[in-house]
Amino acid sequence: MSGELAAELIRDLARAKDSLPAYDDTSVREIVDESIALSNKNREDISSTAMSQLIQDSADLNDVTPKERSMYTNVCLRAAGIERNKRCLVAYHMKRLEKIREIRWQGGPVIPDHLRTNLSASERTYSHKYNRALAKLMRGSGDLDFTQIQTPPKSLYVEVTCVEDVGDVELENGDRITLEKNSRYFLPRANVEPLVRQGLLKEIQRQV
Repeated sequence: MSGELAAELIRDLARAKDSLPAYDDTSVREIVDESIALSNKNREDISSTAMSQLIQDSADLNDVTPKERSMYTNVCLRAAGIERNKRCLVAYHMKRLEKIREIRWQGGPVIPDHLRTNLSASERTYSHKYNRALAKLMRGSGDLDFTQIQTPPKSLYVEVTCVEDVGDVELENGDRITLEKNSRYFLPRANVEPLVRQGLLKEIQRQV
């Protein structure tokens, strides 16, 4: 049934939730080919005089043969299938671009290798151009890094525990500190926010 492959493409992306699965080039191409085939079949059917009149609302269904009436119904169904495929493809690509932007804001300008390999060539180009646009915006705002703190901080310093061995980290004052697994630190929020988002550090919530 037309449209089923497109619907499954959306379901697969929805099941991935916060992750970014590999770009499904095969399914995308099959959906495009299906839409082209449906369009060609409609063009073939509509070429008849009776069908052209029906499409233009210049004829009544009672004035055509049962075969032509059935053909008209099939043309409408194919047109609906083409529209459904288009909407699913647009939704699929828009959602993936949204996730690419989230990766940039949460993890920095360098996409991890295990995620980068899941991008199509066009998506890698988009990611590169988005990084450049965001960097230009931040430079024009006094070199402010908008990605560091995305919610208003309750304090400038935060206590964190190290989930994994992070290694040397340079603080905003120029000092360097080695972050070791299972150790606690009291550090500037601006320095630890990216590491918290990556799951390397965990903020310690204090009871008020």
